[in-house]
Amino acid sequence: MNKSSKPLIVKFMILLVLLTTIVLANVGIRFKNEELLRAKTELIKLTNEMRTSKVKLIADYQELTSETRIISLAERQLEMIKQDRPSVIINIDKDLVEKVAKELNGRYE
Repeated sequence: MNKSSKPLIVKFMILLVLLTTIVLANVGIRFKNEELLRAKTELIKLTNEMRTSKVKLIADYQELTSETRIISLAERQLEMIKQDRPSVIINIDKDLVEKVAKELNGRYE
């Protein structure tokens, strides 16, 4: 019997094609993984920058809305004066207030 070498060549070619496919798939997956890791690193960096920016904005807001700053602006720019007690005192008779309240309630009932 004469054996042909064709089946051996076909098996070798199939093995070579499968091995090449596996190697190319492995390299492609490795490149994709590196690309995704690079993108992840960039996103983490961007997230950290945004957090830092947020903290800075909160600090700026707190500085701008602080009581001492508002008081100093009111005194300098608006020429307001801070006093412990009012400069004008208005006295109102309690009986007069009650009388007007009763009269108003009587009109709207």
